[in-house]
Amino acid sequence: MKLLQKILLVVTITSSLFSATPQKPTSQLKADGAVIDLVYKNHKLYVATKVSIVDIFNIKTKKIIKKIKVPKIKDFMGDEITAKIYSVDVIGNNVLVLAQAEHGYRSVYIYKNNKLIPVITTDDKLYIAKAKFINKDTIVLGLLSN
Repeated sequence: MKLLQKILLVVTITSSLFSATPQKPTSQLKADGAVIDLVYKNHKLYVATKVSIVDIFNIKTKKIIKKIKVPKIKDFMGDEITAKIYSVDVIGNNVLVLAQAEHGYRSVYIYKNNKLIPVITTDDKLYIAKAKFINKDTIVLGLLSN
């Protein structure tokens, strides 16, 4: 009898898994480029892209609120290219942006009061993988080095 119950349970579960109709998304947001990182805070979605832009969406209205643009960079051939945004974080009204810089280095910016303020530049010669806020005055960096 126990074996029959187990078989019936397995059949019921597998049939319900494979017979469900596919669900369609309830809404869709379109970023400016390929998405690398996401942060959700206070009904806003902060989207880091591969095209030098952080898109900020209002989740309730499903509209774009703002675009934070970081400067383009020059590649090893001297051509101007868009900088990938590797990481984004938010605390209060401050947005922390980790972006690709020249020579493989990274730049860290804080966007506040509609201004993009450089915190770490290519002069610091850092290879940073992630940057996140600990509090409003402190950030933590995940480096690619030892």
